[in-house]
Amino acid sequence: MGRLSGKGSRTCGKLRRSQVSLPMPQPQPPRKLEDQFVENVSRYPTYFVTVLLGGIWAGLQPFVNLYRKSPTAGAMVTLGCLLLLLFVYFTLRGMMGETFLPGWMLRWGSPSGGLS
Repeated sequence: MGRLSGKGSRTCGKLRRSQVSLPMPQPQPPRKLEDQFVENVSRYPTYFVTVLLGGIWAGLQPFVNLYRKSPTAGAMVTLGCLLLLLFVYFTLRGMMGETFLPGWMLRWGSPSGGLS
């Protein structure tokens, strides 16, 4: 065992923190305003991605919790959301005067020929 000195701290041949001299940090020269601006603007894409992923995470979190509690209820809610999106899609297509089926499906069933 090491010997105890004055206030009960072990020395064991190691230097105390007060005995170590660290170099003083050198003062930095003032940066140009343009450099600061570019550095600031370069952070915006990271901020955008972080906010986007956080919003997606916050939006999906209730569904994840629902799937954990009851997978059947979660599947029903997901199916309901999908059907709602399809309803809005086909309603907007009808408002624009387009047909219910896409053009390639209509040509495929026509008597003039197949998928030409």
